[in-house]
Amino acid sequence: MIRRRISVNQNTVDVGGKIKVGTPKSHEQQSAPFPELMAPAIGELCKGKHREDLVFPNPDGTYLRHVDMRERKSWFLPPS
Repeated sequence: MIRRRISVNQNTVDVGGKIKVGTPKSHEQQSAPFPELMAPAIGELCKGKHREDLVFPNPDGTYLRHVDMRERKSWFLPPS
């Protein structure tokens, strides 16, 4: 967390309602920076997790799926 970067080493795609896990588009691990103001929130999300765990899982702990605005399960919507 000191460098404020997230490692991306998997990609998921929803194919016919099933999540397929693969490599990122480059087929190589990538590193994505995030702004300092997000560090406390991301740090909280990572507490108690292993390096292989999802940082942004669904409420049931699985992979996030395609956003359906009618279901209001998007990570970018404000709390209701």
